[in-house]
Amino acid sequence: MKRILQTGYLAISAVLPITLIARNADACAMCGLPPSDSASHAFAVSVLFMLAAPYTVLMIGAVVAFFAYRNGCRRRAALESSDPVPQPLSNR
Repeated sequence: MKRILQTGYLAISAVLPITLIARNADACAMCGLPPSDSASHAFAVSVLFMLAAPYTVLMIGAVVAFFAYRNGCRRRAALESSDPVPQPLSNR
């Protein structure tokens, strides 16, 4: 029991000075900056960029898939309307 109390006192004596020194620590990079600082604006813009980047990549993929599907439908319709009876393929 005496050993447990000694370990507890040691832990408290190690943690207490750290908590007293670090009471004004900021949780994030923007918390310590003044509102008119250019770094806070740069942080905000970079966060918006990181949020927008995945959606932009997905949107580009969706647009490419849409145009590929649309062109495929148009080609199929053009082939079906111009040649109603399919011709056999040559052996070349």
